[in-house]
Amino acid sequence: MIKNNSINYDILYLIFVFLIGSTLFTSLRFTNIPIGIGEVILLVLGIYMIINNYKELNYDFFKNSLLLKFWIVSFVLLLAGFLISFFLENILFYKSIFHDTFAYIFIFYLLIIMHLFEYDKKKHMEIFEKFIYFSLIFYTILFISFVSFESVIPFNKGSEVMVRYLGLSNNPNQLAILFTIIPFMLVYFYQKMPKIYFLDSTFLLILLTFCIGEAIGSDALFLGWCSGLFTYLLLIYISKYNNFKINIFFVVIISIIFTVVLFNFKEIIYFIDGGDSSADARIILIKNAFNDLDKMIYFGFGPGPHSYAPIDETMYWEVHNMYIDWFTQTGIIGILLFIYILYKVVQGLYLNKEFILISAFVSLLIFITFHFTFRQPIFWFFMFFFYIMSQGDKKCVE
Repeated sequence: MIKNNSINYDILYLIFVFLIGSTLFTSLRFTNIPIGIGEVILLVLGIYMIINNYKELNYDFFKNSLLLKFWIVSFVLLLAGFLISFFLENILFYKSIFHDTFAYIFIFYLLIIMHLFEYDKKKHMEIFEKFIYFSLIFYTILFISFVSFESVIPFNKGSEVMVRYLGLSNNPNQLAILFTIIPFMLVYFYQKMPKIYFLDSTFLLILLTFCIGEAIGSDALFLGWCSGLFTYLLLIYISKYNNFKINIFFVVIISIIFTVVLFNFKEIIYFIDGGDSSADARIILIKNAFNDLDKMIYFGFGPGPHSYAPIDETMYWEVHNMYIDWFTQTGIIGILLFIYILYKVVQGLYLNKEFILISAFVSLLIFITFHFTFRQPIFWFFMFFFYIMSQGDKKCVE
C-alpha cells in the first residue's frame, strides 16, 4: 500500500477524491468524447500511483476486496453476455457497448487506486467529511451566483413547466446522486465528529441541502431521502425496543406498505416521471427488458442497453433502473452478486451500529431504482466509502 508517511499522502488522496467529484461536471467534457479534464487527470494520477506501487497488485490485493472481486467476475459475465448477443444478432449499436465497457474498466481502475490508499476508518471519514462539505459549499456558491445572474443560470430550460438546477452537469439526475447522502452525512458528522459542529449550523446546512435538492427537481432524490429517514427511525426503534407484539405490528405495517407500493407501481412511476407519457414509456421499457428472459437469464446480454420502446423498435434503450439494467447486462448471476455486496455492507454497518450510514445507503439505493448509475464514478466512490465503513476496524482492502 501507499504508506502514510508524509503530508503529500493526504494531499494526494484529497486531490484524487475531489477529482472524482469533478466527474459530475459533464457539461465541461470534451466534444464528442464522454470524458473531461477530471477524468484525464484521474487517469494520469492513477498511472503514476500504479507504477510506484505495482508490487502491491498481487493476488492477495484483489482477493481481500469484495468490490474488486465483484468487478472481476462481472467482466467475465459481461463478456459472456456480449458473445450471446453477438451470436443472437441482438447487437444494433457497438458505440453503446464500447461506451459501457470503457466506463466499467475506468470504474475498476479507480477502485484499484482507492484500495491503494492505506487508511483506517477514522482517517477515511475525515477525508470524506472534507469532500462532503466542500461539495456542499461549491454547489451552494454556484447556485447563489447563477441565480443572481440569470443570464448564466445552469438550469435546464428544456421544459416550459419545470426548471431544474444542473450545477455543472448535463443532466440534473447526475448531480442528484451526490445529494442523496448529504443530509444523513451532515447528521453523522454532528454525532461522530462534534469538534466545531453545533446543532443549529447542522440544521441550517440540512435545510440548505433540501433547498438545492428542490431546485434539482428529482422526485427519485426526494423518495430516497424519505426512505432513508424511515429506515433510520425504524432502526432506532428496533435498537431500543424488543417487544415481540409491537415488532409483529411493525412487520404487518411494513408488509402493507410494500403491498400498496406493489399494486400501485404504475402510479409511483407517474409520480417519479412527472407525467403519464414518460411514465408509460418507462413501464413499457421495464416489461420489454424481460422479453428474452430465457436467453439472458444467466449471463445477460453484455454491455449496453437491452430494452426497447414501441415507437422505435430499431433502437435499444436503458430501463433507467439500476437493478434491472444490470440484470439485463449480467444476468441473474450479476445481480445476485451485487445484492450480496449490498447485504454485506448493510450487515457490517448494522453490526457497527452505524444507523445513520445505513439510512444514507438506503437513500442511495432507492435513488438508483430510477436511474442507471453503474457508469458514474461518484456512485462507486460512495459504494467504496460505505464498504470501508462496514469493515469494522480493518484496513480498507481487508
